[in-house]
Amino acid sequence: MQKLKEAKLIAQKLNSYREKGVKSALLTVVEVNGSAYKKEGAKFLVSEEGEVTCSISGGCLEEGLKEDALEVIRTSRPKLIKANLEDESSWGMWLGCPGEVTIYAEPVTYTGILSLWIDSVLKGLRTVWVKELFGDRELVVNEEGKEAGTHELSDLARKKLTQDRPTSELREGIFVDVVVPYPKIIVFGSGEEAHYIKLFGENLGFEVEAVSPKKKVNIPKGSFVVIANHNLRADKVSLEMALSSGARYIGVISSRKRLSKILKEWDERIYNPAGLDLGKRSADEIAFSIVAEILTLYSGSSGKHLRDVKGGLVWK
Repeated sequence: MQKLKEAKLIAQKLNSYREKGVKSALLTVVEVNGSAYKKEGAKFLVSEEGEVTCSISGGCLEEGLKEDALEVIRTSRPKLIKANLEDESSWGMWLGCPGEVTIYAEPVTYTGILSLWIDSVLKGLRTVWVKELFGDRELVVNEEGKEAGTHELSDLARKKLTQDRPTSELREGIFVDVVVPYPKIIVFGSGEEAHYIKLFGENLGFEVEAVSPKKKVNIPKGSFVVIANHNLRADKVSLEMALSSGARYIGVISSRKRLSKILKEWDERIYNPAGLDLGKRSADEIAFSIVAEILTLYSGSSGKHLRDVKGGLVWK
Protein backbone atom coordinates (compact mmCIF):
# COMPACT_ATOMS: atom_id res chain seq x y z
CA MET A 1 0.00 0.00 0.00
CA GLN A 2 1.33 3.42 -0.94
CA LYS A 3 1.17 6.36 1.43
CA LEU A 4 -1.39 9.00 0.47
CA LYS A 5 1.40 11.59 0.53
CA GLU A 6 3.33 9.71 -2.19
CA ALA A 7 0.17 8.87 -4.15
CA LYS A 8 -0.64 12.59 -4.27
CA LEU A 9 2.78 13.32 -5.80
CA ILE A 10 2.06 10.71 -8.50
CA ALA A 11 -1.44 12.14 -9.10
CA GLN A 12 -0.16 15.72 -9.34
CA LYS A 13 2.53 14.73 -11.83
CA LEU A 14 0.04 12.73 -13.92
CA ASN A 15 -2.17 15.81 -14.15
CA SER A 16 0.83 17.86 -15.22
CA TYR A 17 1.82 15.35 -17.91
CA ARG A 18 -1.77 15.22 -19.20
CA GLU A 19 -1.89 19.00 -19.57
CA LYS A 20 1.51 19.11 -21.33
CA GLY A 21 0.93 16.05 -23.50
CA VAL A 22 3.91 14.20 -22.01
CA LYS A 23 3.93 10.40 -22.28
CA SER A 24 4.78 8.37 -19.19
CA ALA A 25 4.88 4.90 -17.67
CA LEU A 26 3.61 3.85 -14.26
CA LEU A 27 5.47 1.10 -12.42
CA THR A 28 3.74 -0.57 -9.48
CA VAL A 29 5.00 -3.20 -7.05
CA VAL A 30 2.37 -5.93 -7.31
CA GLU A 31 4.02 -8.73 -5.33
CA VAL A 32 6.80 -9.08 -2.77
CA ASN A 33 8.29 -12.39 -1.68
CA GLY A 34 10.63 -12.11 1.27
CA SER A 35 12.11 -8.80 2.35
CA ALA A 36 11.95 -5.56 0.36
CA TYR A 37 12.23 -1.85 1.09
CA LYS A 38 8.67 -1.09 -0.03
CA LYS A 39 5.59 -3.29 -0.26
CA GLU A 40 2.76 -3.94 -2.70
CA GLY A 41 1.22 -0.74 -4.06
CA ALA A 42 4.40 1.36 -4.12
CA LYS A 43 4.59 3.33 -7.38
CA PHE A 44 7.25 4.86 -9.59
CA LEU A 45 6.36 7.24 -12.45
CA VAL A 46 8.72 7.85 -15.37
CA SER A 47 8.19 10.37 -18.18
CA GLU A 48 9.37 9.99 -21.78
CA GLU A 49 12.01 12.60 -20.91
CA GLY A 50 13.35 10.43 -18.07
CA GLU A 51 11.88 12.45 -15.20
CA VAL A 52 11.02 10.26 -12.21
CA THR A 53 8.49 10.69 -9.42
CA CYS A 54 8.58 8.67 -6.17
CA SER A 55 10.33 5.32 -5.80
CA ILE A 56 9.69 1.64 -5.19
CA SER A 57 12.92 0.85 -3.37
CA GLY A 58 15.56 2.60 -1.34
CA GLY A 59 17.06 3.84 -4.59
CA CYS A 60 18.71 0.59 -5.67
CA LEU A 61 16.24 -0.42 -8.41
CA GLU A 62 15.13 2.84 -9.97
CA GLU A 63 18.00 3.41 -12.42
CA GLY A 64 17.57 -0.01 -14.01
CA LEU A 65 13.78 0.26 -14.01
CA LYS A 66 13.93 3.59 -15.82
CA GLU A 67 15.11 1.77 -18.94
CA ASP A 68 12.20 -0.66 -18.66
CA ALA A 69 9.82 2.28 -18.28
CA LEU A 70 11.18 4.02 -21.38
CA GLU A 71 10.76 0.78 -23.34
CA VAL A 72 7.13 0.56 -22.20
CA ILE A 73 6.56 4.15 -23.33
CA ARG A 74 8.15 3.47 -26.75
CA THR A 75 6.22 0.23 -27.38
CA SER A 76 2.98 1.19 -25.60
CA ARG A 77 2.96 -2.35 -24.17
CA PRO A 78 2.97 -3.31 -20.47
CA LYS A 79 5.51 -5.71 -19.03
CA LEU A 80 6.10 -7.63 -15.82
CA ILE A 81 9.51 -7.27 -14.21
CA LYS A 82 10.93 -9.55 -11.53
CA ALA A 83 13.84 -8.24 -9.48
CA ASN A 84 15.70 -10.75 -7.32
CA LEU A 85 17.37 -8.57 -4.74
CA GLU A 86 19.95 -11.23 -3.85
CA ASP A 87 20.99 -12.13 -7.38
CA GLU A 88 23.97 -10.09 -8.51
CA SER A 89 23.29 -10.88 -12.14
CA SER A 90 19.78 -9.36 -12.09
CA TRP A 91 20.79 -5.73 -11.78
CA GLY A 92 24.56 -5.70 -12.07
CA MET A 93 25.02 -5.25 -8.34
CA TRP A 94 24.43 -7.23 -5.19
CA LEU A 95 21.58 -5.53 -3.34
CA GLY A 96 21.57 -8.01 -0.48
CA CYS A 97 17.87 -7.96 0.52
CA PRO A 98 16.55 -11.53 0.87
CA GLY A 99 13.53 -11.07 -1.39
CA GLU A 100 12.04 -10.83 -4.86
CA VAL A 101 9.90 -7.95 -6.12
CA THR A 102 7.45 -8.19 -9.02
CA ILE A 103 6.73 -4.89 -10.78
CA TYR A 104 4.02 -4.16 -13.34
CA ALA A 105 5.07 -1.47 -15.81
CA GLU A 106 2.37 0.04 -18.01
CA PRO A 107 2.01 2.99 -20.37
CA VAL A 108 -0.21 5.71 -18.90
CA THR A 109 -3.53 6.14 -20.71
CA TYR A 110 -5.83 8.92 -19.55
CA THR A 111 -9.26 7.36 -19.11
CA GLY A 112 -12.19 8.15 -16.86
CA ILE A 113 -10.90 5.41 -14.55
CA LEU A 114 -7.50 7.04 -14.10
CA SER A 115 -9.12 10.47 -13.77
CA LEU A 116 -11.27 9.23 -10.88
CA TRP A 117 -8.18 7.78 -9.17
CA ILE A 118 -6.30 11.06 -9.58
CA ASP A 119 -9.22 13.15 -8.31
CA SER A 120 -9.88 10.81 -5.36
CA VAL A 121 -6.25 10.77 -4.27
CA LEU A 122 -5.91 14.56 -4.53
CA LYS A 123 -9.00 14.92 -2.33
CA GLY A 124 -7.43 12.61 0.26
CA LEU A 125 -10.09 9.92 -0.08
CA ARG A 126 -9.74 6.21 0.67
CA THR A 127 -9.51 4.71 -2.81
CA VAL A 128 -9.29 1.24 -4.36
CA TRP A 129 -7.97 0.63 -7.88
CA VAL A 130 -8.53 -2.91 -9.20
CA LYS A 131 -6.68 -3.86 -12.35
CA GLU A 132 -6.35 -7.03 -14.42
CA LEU A 133 -2.68 -7.32 -15.42
CA PHE A 134 -2.34 -7.49 -19.23
CA GLY A 135 -6.14 -7.37 -19.47
CA ASP A 136 -8.97 -4.93 -20.07
CA ARG A 137 -10.83 -5.19 -16.78
CA GLU A 138 -10.22 -2.26 -14.46
CA LEU A 139 -12.15 -0.30 -11.83
CA VAL A 140 -11.67 2.55 -9.36
CA VAL A 141 -13.97 3.25 -6.41
CA ASN A 142 -13.62 5.74 -3.57
CA GLU A 143 -15.13 6.18 -0.12
CA GLU A 144 -17.74 8.63 -1.47
CA GLY A 145 -19.17 5.78 -3.55
CA LYS A 146 -17.98 7.12 -6.90
CA GLU A 147 -17.03 4.34 -9.29
CA ALA A 148 -15.63 4.02 -12.81
CA GLY A 149 -14.73 0.95 -14.83
CA THR A 150 -15.63 -2.73 -15.09
CA HIS A 151 -18.69 -3.29 -12.90
CA GLU A 152 -17.96 -6.99 -12.29
CA LEU A 153 -14.96 -5.92 -10.17
CA SER A 154 -17.11 -3.71 -7.97
CA ASP A 155 -17.79 -6.22 -5.19
CA LEU A 156 -14.08 -6.99 -4.80
CA ALA A 157 -13.19 -3.29 -4.69
CA ARG A 158 -15.93 -2.29 -2.28
CA LYS A 159 -15.14 -5.13 0.10
CA LYS A 160 -11.54 -3.98 0.24
CA LEU A 161 -12.69 -0.39 0.69
CA THR A 162 -14.60 -1.21 3.88
CA GLN A 163 -11.84 -3.21 5.58
CA ASP A 164 -10.37 -1.71 8.74
CA ARG A 165 -6.74 -1.99 7.63
CA PRO A 166 -6.78 -2.93 3.94
CA THR A 167 -3.60 -3.84 2.08
CA SER A 168 -2.76 -3.97 -1.62
CA GLU A 169 -2.49 -7.50 -3.02
CA LEU A 170 -2.27 -9.59 -6.18
CA ARG A 171 -5.08 -12.12 -6.68
CA GLU A 172 -4.81 -14.49 -9.64
CA GLY A 173 -3.65 -11.86 -12.08
CA ILE A 174 -5.78 -9.07 -10.63
CA PHE A 175 -4.04 -6.41 -8.57
CA VAL A 176 -6.07 -4.69 -5.84
CA ASP A 177 -4.40 -1.39 -5.09
CA VAL A 178 -5.35 0.56 -1.97
CA VAL A 179 -4.65 4.15 -0.93
CA VAL A 180 -5.71 4.94 2.64
CA PRO A 181 -5.18 8.35 4.25
CA TYR A 182 -3.63 8.45 7.71
CA PRO A 183 -5.99 9.52 10.51
CA LYS A 184 -6.07 13.17 11.50
CA ILE A 185 -3.92 14.61 14.26
CA ILE A 186 -5.57 17.49 16.10
CA VAL A 187 -3.32 19.61 18.30
CA PHE A 188 -4.81 21.96 20.88
CA GLY A 189 -2.26 24.75 21.31
CA SER A 190 0.00 27.04 19.34
CA GLY A 191 3.34 26.69 21.09
CA GLU A 192 6.59 25.06 20.04
CA GLU A 193 5.41 21.48 20.60
CA ALA A 194 2.35 22.11 18.39
CA HIS A 195 4.60 23.52 15.66
CA TYR A 196 6.89 20.49 15.68
CA ILE A 197 4.04 17.97 15.92
CA LYS A 198 2.57 19.52 12.78
CA LEU A 199 5.97 19.47 11.07
CA PHE A 200 6.84 15.86 11.94
CA GLY A 201 3.29 14.55 11.45
CA GLU A 202 2.84 16.07 8.02
CA ASN A 203 6.24 14.79 6.90
CA LEU A 204 4.99 11.27 7.69
CA GLY A 205 1.75 11.83 5.77
CA PHE A 206 -0.68 12.67 8.59
CA GLU A 207 -3.08 15.57 8.20
CA VAL A 208 -2.34 17.78 11.20
CA GLU A 209 -4.57 20.61 12.38
CA ALA A 210 -3.63 23.04 15.14
CA VAL A 211 -6.75 24.36 16.89
CA SER A 212 -7.82 26.59 19.76
CA PRO A 213 -10.13 25.38 22.56
CA LYS A 214 -11.93 28.73 22.37
CA LYS A 215 -14.13 27.33 19.58
CA LYS A 216 -16.01 24.06 19.19
CA VAL A 217 -13.73 21.63 17.35
CA ASN A 218 -14.92 18.79 15.12
CA ILE A 219 -12.89 15.73 16.07
CA PRO A 220 -13.43 12.86 13.59
CA LYS A 221 -13.71 9.31 14.87
CA GLY A 222 -10.33 7.59 15.10
CA SER A 223 -8.37 10.85 15.30
CA PHE A 224 -5.28 11.40 17.42
CA VAL A 225 -5.61 14.38 19.77
CA VAL A 226 -2.74 16.15 21.49
CA ILE A 227 -3.39 18.72 24.22
CA ALA A 228 -0.54 21.22 24.45
CA ASN A 229 -2.03 24.52 25.62
CA HIS A 230 0.18 24.98 28.69
CA ASN A 231 -2.85 26.57 30.31
CA LEU A 232 -4.92 24.64 32.84
CA ARG A 233 -8.26 26.18 31.91
CA ALA A 234 -7.64 25.68 28.18
CA ASP A 235 -6.48 22.12 28.83
CA LYS A 236 -9.68 21.38 30.73
CA VAL A 237 -11.88 22.59 27.86
CA SER A 238 -9.76 20.72 25.30
CA LEU A 239 -9.86 17.53 27.35
CA GLU A 240 -13.64 17.68 27.66
CA MET A 241 -14.01 18.04 23.88
CA ALA A 242 -11.61 15.18 23.23
CA LEU A 243 -13.27 12.82 25.73
CA SER A 244 -16.72 13.47 24.26
CA SER A 245 -15.47 12.62 20.77
CA GLY A 246 -14.53 9.37 19.06
CA ALA A 247 -10.82 10.14 19.30
CA ARG A 248 -8.60 7.07 19.46
CA TYR A 249 -5.75 8.76 21.31
CA ILE A 250 -5.66 11.72 23.70
CA GLY A 251 -2.11 12.76 24.52
CA VAL A 252 -1.71 15.37 27.24
CA ILE A 253 1.52 17.31 27.62
CA SER A 254 1.66 17.82 31.37
CA SER A 255 2.63 16.12 34.60
CA ARG A 256 0.25 13.54 36.06
CA LYS A 257 -0.24 15.76 39.09
CA ARG A 258 -1.31 18.67 36.92
CA LEU A 259 -3.67 16.47 34.89
CA SER A 260 -5.34 15.18 38.07
CA LYS A 261 -6.60 18.72 38.74
CA ILE A 262 -8.82 18.72 35.64
CA LEU A 263 -9.60 15.03 35.06
CA LYS A 264 -12.68 13.65 36.79
CA GLU A 265 -12.44 10.05 35.61
CA TRP A 266 -9.67 8.11 33.90
CA ASP A 267 -10.13 7.10 30.26
CA GLU A 268 -7.96 4.44 28.57
CA ARG A 269 -7.52 6.70 25.56
CA ILE A 270 -5.52 9.18 27.64
CA TYR A 271 -1.72 9.08 27.36
CA ASN A 272 -0.11 11.22 30.04
CA PRO A 273 2.61 12.25 29.93
CA ALA A 274 2.27 12.01 26.15
CA GLY A 275 5.01 10.38 24.09
CA LEU A 276 7.52 7.54 24.15
CA ASP A 277 10.46 7.43 26.53
CA LEU A 278 13.14 8.85 24.23
CA GLY A 279 14.92 10.97 26.78
CA LYS A 280 12.98 13.98 25.55
CA ARG A 281 13.81 17.41 26.95
CA SER A 282 13.30 20.16 24.36
CA ALA A 283 10.09 21.04 22.51
CA ASP A 284 11.15 19.32 19.29
CA GLU A 285 12.20 16.16 21.15
CA ILE A 286 8.88 16.08 23.03
CA ALA A 287 6.98 16.51 19.76
CA PHE A 288 9.06 13.81 18.06
CA SER A 289 8.34 11.34 20.88
CA ILE A 290 4.60 12.07 20.66
CA VAL A 291 4.46 11.57 16.89
CA ALA A 292 6.47 8.36 17.35
CA GLU A 293 3.90 7.18 19.89
CA ILE A 294 1.06 8.00 17.50
CA LEU A 295 2.75 6.14 14.64
CA THR A 296 3.37 3.14 16.91
CA LEU A 297 -0.30 2.98 17.90
CA TYR A 298 -1.58 3.52 14.36
CA SER A 299 0.67 0.84 12.86
CA GLY A 300 -0.01 -1.61 15.69
CA SER A 301 3.71 -2.05 16.29
CA SER A 302 5.55 -2.55 19.56
CA GLY A 303 7.89 0.42 19.52
CA LYS A 304 10.75 -1.93 20.45
CA HIS A 305 14.24 -1.98 18.99
CA LEU A 306 14.02 -3.78 15.64
CA ARG A 307 16.86 -6.08 16.69
CA ASP A 308 14.63 -7.33 19.53
CA VAL A 309 11.56 -7.94 17.36
CA LYS A 310 10.81 -11.58 16.55
CA GLY A 311 11.67 -12.43 12.98
CA GLY A 312 14.38 -9.78 12.73
CA LEU A 313 17.96 -10.37 11.72
CA VAL A 314 19.90 -12.56 14.15
CA TRP A 315 23.66 -12.35 14.12
CA LYS A 316 25.43 -15.67 14.59
